[in-house]
Amino acid sequence: MSAETTLPYFDRHRKAMAEERVFEASAMAFLYGSALGRLLTELILKRRAFSRWYAWRWNRPASRRQIRPFIERYGIDAEEFESPVEAFMSFNDFFTRRLKPECRPIAPGKATLIAPADAKLLAHPCAQGRAYPVKGRAFSLAALTGHGLDTAAWEGGTLLVFRLSPADAHRFVYFDSGTHGPVHRVPGFFHSVSPISLAAGSDVFGGNEREWTVLETDHFGQVIQVEVAALTVNGIVQNHPAGTAFRRGEEKGHFAYGSTLVLVFQPGRLRLDEDILAHSATGLESGVRCGSALGSAGGTP
Repeated sequence: MSAETTLPYFDRHRKAMAEERVFEASAMAFLYGSALGRLLTELILKRRAFSRWYAWRWNRPASRRQIRPFIERYGIDAEEFESPVEAFMSFNDFFTRRLKPECRPIAPGKATLIAPADAKLLAHPCAQGRAYPVKGRAFSLAALTGHGLDTAAWEGGTLLVFRLSPADAHRFVYFDSGTHGPVHRVPGFFHSVSPISLAAGSDVFGGNEREWTVLETDHFGQVIQVEVAALTVNGIVQNHPAGTAFRRGEEKGHFAYGSTLVLVFQPGRLRLDEDILAHSATGLESGVRCGSALGSAGGTP
């Protein structure tokens, strides 16, 4: 992929094609498209220490001056914020903002699959223990959970990748009601989840730090949920790390600066909307809003 500054996607809310301004596209092209950049990434940028330093910068009160330019550059609608812009004490405070509930209504129908976050969505088939993206590298389901789970029951199922861009609100919710046990952490690196990094073949899903759990859901059976850390993501904050009973639309947690969320469904458990499947087959992401309908439960396999 070249260092373009925009990326096409289908905006499901507006029912039209749109362009995403890729965050720091020139820097990402250098880091993942040049020999020197790849060396810097390997030696410094993908390490936890760099992301901690970056988080420290954006937690300082002085970082507040970056909020309004960021909102303007990426066309973010501040009217959706639960708090006024002036209330944010740092850039990271703005980054983990909450939105007004009426701006992200939960789609009706208990068996309707809802988007867990504002994101760009791709659906991938799972076969022979691996997911096969149209773009980027295939990855093992077992590696996704750090080989901490027997993933045979998800063979032949569907994997959904929700990529959160820096412009998105970074809180995520439960897509159904149910229960889950403890959240498991898999140590790893902090590669960018930028489309430029993914196209360059970065092992984001098998190599980045991530957290996973199996959700025992009311309508979709057992679903693996994975939150993936990324470059400059200093934390994945879980509201219920020890496990809990949860309700559809309830907040599950948030990212402390940008990343990706993965859901893996067992065969026959999910009927995804046709437009998402069609776009995913060509590698075109679908822009989705938290709480919006994506499909429905497919019954018991």
